[in-house]
Formats: sequence, C-alpha cells, structure tokens
Amino acid sequence: MPAASEELKRALDEALATPIEGRRAAVAAVATRFPRSVDPWAALVDLARDETEAYAYARVGYHRGLDSLRAAGWRGNGYVRWRHPTNRGFLRALDQLRLRAG
Repeated sequence: MPAASEELKRALDEALATPIEGRRAAVAAVATRFPRSVDPWAALVDLARDETEAYAYARVGYHRGLDSLRAAGWRGNGYVRWRHPTNRGFLRALDQLRLRAG
C-alpha cells in the first residue's frame, strides 16, 4: 500500500496523543479530513463506544484498505504482509472486522 502523507501521520499522531476524553473525537476528525486513509479508521476501532460502532469502523477501514491496495495494483491474490508498515492499518482493520463479526 502507498505510504500515508506526512500531514496525515502528524494529524493522527496528534489526535492519538489527545487526552482520552477527547481522543475519539480527535481521531474521528482526522478520519473526516482523510476519509480514504485506512489508519484513522483502524485507530477508531479501539476508541469505539460499543461493539456495533467498532464493527462499523473496522468495516470502513477494511474497505478503504481494499481501495488502496487495488489502486496500487493488487488484484485480490497474493499476500499483504505485516512486515510492510504501510499494510498494518489495513491488516489491523481486517483482524478487528474478523473479531467483531464473530
């Protein structure tokens, strides 16, 4: 997957450093600003208020990841490896979707 922009990385890092009371809202603002990026959606899973919300965030993150992978030339076969840091948001969202769907 393509690397996230420095602007997105900085915004997400700042949002995740926000005190817990406002962290979900801060990360949601990053997702609103960068809706095609998987990383804020994957981060929101851990900040969700309930299982339904967590599932929804994971599902959006999964689909944003598929969109990015396909745009980068992936055609639905072959490995998406954890060792590549740019794949980790997608893989986290996919794993959380698996867990929440269960």
